[in-house]
Amino acid sequence: MLRLAGESEAALESYRRATTAKSQDFWAWYHLGEIYRQRQLWGEAILGYQQALAAAPDDVLTLFQLACCYELSGDREQALGSLAKALELEGDRCLALAKTEPTLQNLRQSEGWQGLILPLNRQNGDRD
Repeated sequence: MLRLAGESEAALESYRRATTAKSQDFWAWYHLGEIYRQRQLWGEAILGYQQALAAAPDDVLTLFQLACCYELSGDREQALGSLAKALELEGDRCLALAKTEPTLQNLRQSEGWQGLILPLNRQNGDRD
């Protein structure tokens, strides 16, 4: 993959072309989101992940990345909504990621976090 080879500009252009040619190309949209996230272009990253979800609505990793981008963009409500859906689909895996993801540190201090996490913790017998 071009993105992994460090050819970010070429990868970006390649994924843009792929999304133009085939608008429902999950991987092209996902990787566009990744490139924009790495560049801290939150709005563009969010759009890329949203388009990826249009092709694969139940992709937990995309939902999780979307939650991180929403949080970093300052949209906590949307971050919590994306995280809630990811937790609904794959609670244990997503919960483990959410508890350790540095970009969600501030979110973990919020009341919204408690509302999402406490019921899962009770189910799993955790105290966090």
